[in-house]
Amino acid sequence: MRYLSVILPLVLIGAVAVFSWLVTWLGALVIASPIKPPDRAHWTERARSAFPLWSFTAFTPVVLGFLFIVMVPVVLQIDDAPQASWVAGTTALAAFIMSMLASTGTEARVRGREVSLLDTVKGWLITVLLFLPSLAVFGAMIPFLPSRLNWHAAIVMAVAVLVILILRYGGDLFVLRTFGLLREPPAALREMVARLAADAGVQCRCYVVEWKSANAVAFTSTNVVAFSTSMLEIMDEKELAAVASHEIAHLCEPRRAQLARFFGSFLFLPVFAAGPIIGTFGFGGFVIGLAFTALGYSGLQRVARAMEVRADAAGHASEVDEGCYARALEKLYAYNLVPAVLRQKRMTHPHLYDRLLAAGVTPAYPRPAPPPNWPTLVADFIVAMSAFMFISFLGAVIHLLAGI
Repeated sequence: MRYLSVILPLVLIGAVAVFSWLVTWLGALVIASPIKPPDRAHWTERARSAFPLWSFTAFTPVVLGFLFIVMVPVVLQIDDAPQASWVAGTTALAAFIMSMLASTGTEARVRGREVSLLDTVKGWLITVLLFLPSLAVFGAMIPFLPSRLNWHAAIVMAVAVLVILILRYGGDLFVLRTFGLLREPPAALREMVARLAADAGVQCRCYVVEWKSANAVAFTSTNVVAFSTSMLEIMDEKELAAVASHEIAHLCEPRRAQLARFFGSFLFLPVFAAGPIIGTFGFGGFVIGLAFTALGYSGLQRVARAMEVRADAAGHASEVDEGCYARALEKLYAYNLVPAVLRQKRMTHPHLYDRLLAAGVTPAYPRPAPPPNWPTLVADFIVAMSAFMFISFLGAVIHLLAGI
């Protein structure tokens, strides 16, 4: 029956949305159970116990979105390319949004402050635009790729690269401004940033981002630094100046670092183009592409780490009050409940504890133990397996109904 071709995809999207919300909500509930209330532990301990929850709520929407955008056309055996694209895309989007919304209530429990549903949506949009634009664009590209490398595939990938370039050279700021998330800074902040930038020998613009996370960001391609509203609330003028010096230092990075960041924007293209690469060159061709991606990512991480250490030195050197840069760093980590020490060895930023020592300040507390990774890994593995079984079962049901 013809109407089933419209109704069944809608049923699929609705079922995936409910499943994504439920599995994320249950996972967050289980992981959050051992977290201590905000007033019963030092911030480093609360950050350590909350980290598995932050990791789970950050990665699960991405994991579910990626799984459904890949699995839906395969499991449902959709041969028509346009139909496969819109069904897979809308299903993945529904999974991502509902999984994201399921984690909204965790803020009040863990941080001791309310964050509205709108704040959560804004936070995700800002995070994607500032830190994950390439992954988001390449992920959206997947449903439109054919099974083999050809002119169709080349056009789709070229469009994706063009979108990333547009975002990189001002498009991200345009989107933030369009959604009312970017505004002009207070006069005092603008003057302070202009003075520090002049001292560093660079010209830059300054903005404020309507963001509940305390953070500052350097847009190295457009010479812009931005500060979140939460950061302006918790920092005094001296601490804000030290952080601004850190961000401005990113605008003065060596040419090799700028080139590394530019090409790093396209580093994961072979991963997201796995379908046509495997269809043309076999799995061996994909492995070669994956090896180049891994090698490039390793080099990019080393460059980014060196630039963060360099920027930290600039922030420390700019202090007008001894220890103010270290105080600013600790305020940021404490407000966002980011652990002072993480288990990962090759991160872009050094551990906070090491950054404080490098800034000439010995913390009043011993070096904390890193948070465990296994709760997040186990939870996301269960989520992935559940998603695979769910879409397989749903596909069988839909094929059964379609045959009636």
